[in-house]
Amino acid sequence: MYIRVLDRSFKALLYFVLATFSSLFSQAQTSDNIRLPQFKFNPRAGEYDTVGFKKAEEISKDAAGILETEIDPAQYILGPGDVLHVFVLTSITTELDAVVSPEGKLLLPNIGIVNLKNKSLAQADSIVRQRIEKVYKAREVAVSLKKLRTFKVSLLGAVRKPTMINATAADRISEVIDRAGGLLHNSSLRRIVVEREGATAAIEADLQKFYSLGDKSSNPTVLGGDRITIPYTFEKQTITVLGDVALPGVFEFKEGDRLSVALRFAQGFLPSSYLDSIEIVRFRANGVDIERIFFDASTWVGSSLSSIPESYDITLKSGDRIFVRTIPEWQKSATVAVRGEVKYPGTYAITKNSTRLKDVIAMAGGFTENAALESSVLVRRKELEVEDREYWRLMNVPQKDMSEDELRYFRARARENRGAIVVDFKNIETDAAGNTILEEKDSVHITSKRLFVNILGRVNSPGRIPFNEQYTYEDYIREAGGYGYRADKGRSVIIKPNGVQYPSDSRSYRIEPGDDILVPEEEEVKYGEIFTTGLTVLAQIITVIAVVVSLTQNNNNN
Repeated sequence: MYIRVLDRSFKALLYFVLATFSSLFSQAQTSDNIRLPQFKFNPRAGEYDTVGFKKAEEISKDAAGILETEIDPAQYILGPGDVLHVFVLTSITTELDAVVSPEGKLLLPNIGIVNLKNKSLAQADSIVRQRIEKVYKAREVAVSLKKLRTFKVSLLGAVRKPTMINATAADRISEVIDRAGGLLHNSSLRRIVVEREGATAAIEADLQKFYSLGDKSSNPTVLGGDRITIPYTFEKQTITVLGDVALPGVFEFKEGDRLSVALRFAQGFLPSSYLDSIEIVRFRANGVDIERIFFDASTWVGSSLSSIPESYDITLKSGDRIFVRTIPEWQKSATVAVRGEVKYPGTYAITKNSTRLKDVIAMAGGFTENAALESSVLVRRKELEVEDREYWRLMNVPQKDMSEDELRYFRARARENRGAIVVDFKNIETDAAGNTILEEKDSVHITSKRLFVNILGRVNSPGRIPFNEQYTYEDYIREAGGYGYRADKGRSVIIKPNGVQYPSDSRSYRIEPGDDILVPEEEEVKYGEIFTTGLTVLAQIITVIAVVVSLTQNNNNN
């Protein structure tokens, strides 16, 4: 018994928890529905977005009957289900609500039946006033629309769900389509046909103009019984706008389209657009060859593109591709970076083919007292972007398999400081060659003084020795503990910060802060190779002697 009670209690608790989470989840969904933006139609999506279409359908249903602006009485046509509010001012004020019958008639007490079939709201106001004034001496009569009717319209063709849809006279074609799940990826936006009872001709809708230009006349409201047909479109029935426009893309073509319309679909020109040579590439009649048409639209500057006279426009054809070029060098900013020992390191704008190195150094406030000008460098980035295919090929080749020329080239390129421009920073004020013109993305690196000399290689204590103006090469070697085992004294070199090398026994250098002293190792003597080479040479000598002796004996015998 207790087990049953506990089991029931557990189930009750479980149901309570599930109900609570269900309630919270529903609230979260409601909140999400409020925050979600309205579904935006993408006519070229290749897949059907189930969630997107569902949200669009829900939002469209929520917006059903909501007015986007006040109703124009002269345009609104009454129909079955509309509720009219009639106000009559006499000695006693009378107000009543009357519903338009399925036959299009309005029944007014003490007045009779008023036929309002296919009448506008403004006409209904005039007709009802005249009928009331025949019965009452009314000082004022007013007829207003209190409630919109709902009716059905048919959706056929390239829609997700061809069906009958509930709508109101305030709904537009795009809203009705969204309520049916939206268009397919190959639905036509510009050839939608609305067949309306009593209309002498079909009504055409162009949703591309509505979506791109906000043209409400291209997205009319619906009436009861409307038959909306959405045809399919094909990839070849398009025009393409590319280049310097706000929204490049592919748009559906409709007979009679002009260049200005296509550019409005692409949201117009940018300030950098080159207008005097807009190019239109068009297929010839054979569908293979093309022709190029250049159009000068420079007179369109400042216009909205909506009022271009036909004489200044050009008619397009299906398949046309429109290219809008960019003005060369349009507001192209060139900058260089200055880093290191300057007063104001940073990035500075330069004028192409004009700004020199000394100008940028002056912008950066000049050198600091700690600047080491002899080791500073200017790096040209565009040189780094030049691909050396031979070097990268040799990277994958073992050095033992390289020829002498290949190995020499590979080693030279490996030691190269790529992109570095040789500059004498000490004399940029007076040296015109060193005061080079800067280019986009150049980098100036002003290094700090190194108050030491670096000892490398075969010494007993390699490392940095504090710089001393009185020290010679031998003094620095002594400070580094002297030469080490198998040090090659004759091949020792002094390497300057800019890469210049001097033999240690040369008299044309002076050791300065930041210099490197390299003491290389003696080349290893490979006795085995020497022995083998000696035997080979000795064998060749013996062979030559034997041949000479043999020839001499033969001559003596003869």
